[in-house]
Amino acid sequence: MKTAIKLIKHFIDKIECYISDEYSICKFYRKKGMQIGKNCRIYADLQGSEPYLIKIGNNCTISNGVKLVTHDGGVWIFRNKYPSLQKFGTIEIQNNCFIGENAKTIDKITPDN
Repeated sequence: MKTAIKLIKHFIDKIECYISDEYSICKFYRKKGMQIGKNCRIYADLQGSEPYLIKIGNNCTISNGVKLVTHDGGVWIFRNKYPSLQKFGTIEIQNNCFIGENAKTIDKITPDN
């Protein structure tokens, strides 16, 4: 029940952001911990479980359908062999980038050797 209430609140917050002004979505993501530069346009739903691991530079456009994945939920199967295997990583989009529709990025997952 708590999860359903959180999801409903999340969608209500997003709707309010989209309604008010064109840069509200950037404000919404900044409140969630994402670092976003100036003059950015975001059309995708970038809300993931670790928005604080995403940094977007200035003058960037992120099209609809883009996915930024900061974790890999499947690394647990390697825990015995690689105990320090990372499961989270940062994503940094530098200045003046355009990321097209339905592009996907993932963080770098590497074991310590």
